[in-house]
Amino acid sequence: MKPLPFKHSVALDSLSLTSVLMPILHHYRTGLDQAVLADRIQLELELAYRADADAVWNAVPSDGQYGFMKCAARVSLQIQKAMRCWLQMYWFANPENFVNTAKSSQLLTYLACRPYHPKAKNAYAYDPLDDWSMTSMERSIRGDLPDSLSRAAGLLRILGKHDLADFYLPTHATWFLEETNRDGKFFFEILAREARIINAWAPHIGQPMGPDRLRKSREATAAALQGLFRRGDPLAHLAPIFEIEAVGALDLQIGRPDSRSLVLTGNPERSPEAAALSHVMPISAPRHRFRRSGELAIPFSLIDDEQAA
Repeated sequence: MKPLPFKHSVALDSLSLTSVLMPILHHYRTGLDQAVLADRIQLELELAYRADADAVWNAVPSDGQYGFMKCAARVSLQIQKAMRCWLQMYWFANPENFVNTAKSSQLLTYLACRPYHPKAKNAYAYDPLDDWSMTSMERSIRGDLPDSLSRAAGLLRILGKHDLADFYLPTHATWFLEETNRDGKFFFEILAREARIINAWAPHIGQPMGPDRLRKSREATAAALQGLFRRGDPLAHLAPIFEIEAVGALDLQIGRPDSRSLVLTGNPERSPEAAALSHVMPISAPRHRFRRSGELAIPFSLIDDEQAA
């Protein structure tokens, strides 16, 4: 078992560079040293696993052995965290995505939903049919949705999209939650696809990962990502990330050094002599509490891609 490396290229506005990359930098304990003299940066991200994956995969208990659930929970949590930070980066990289307020609001609700901590075999992710899961999700979202909206509004203001930023004010959090409760199809679709990715990997730890099993897990992961945001959207190319995350989670569980490696390199589209990026500075993500005073009413309804066009 040799995890496939992941490579991704994206053009970012230099003003929004830190905002867009923050979830990735925080997740991989990586920072950037920025000296940008251009309007936009062509950014290359490469994620790889640089150790013997088989040794790690087979070093943990398999299904039916003592300690299996603790390891499976670690894999599930790691995949959920990675799903949130990569989907956020992918969505935030194109500010025009926020014009689709119907879909964007539910993605922000998902980002505010903290990862599910598995407590029983065969229950590795949120189950919308389970009352406990629903209660846990709503409690989590109520606490973190203002921060999620604040990140979106801040990014849009940096880019000068003030009217759209006003729509995503943290004071609208209660309204967004009510809209998701009323019609949260996309929100629950993300959770369902996340569960499919988790179940492609977590139940099989501690077992020999032969070619057939590995192929099925990779195909299930790619299928769960395909067309998530819109038809034809090539999100399936993110699939190698979750294989790397599954193995990396076991590194942490058994006390080995983390063998995941994220490399960022950037080339300014103007002023080539400008410095690019490095990946050596640790970084932490600040958090802000939401104050419920003075909630505002949103004067217009959610719109989707077809209405926006």
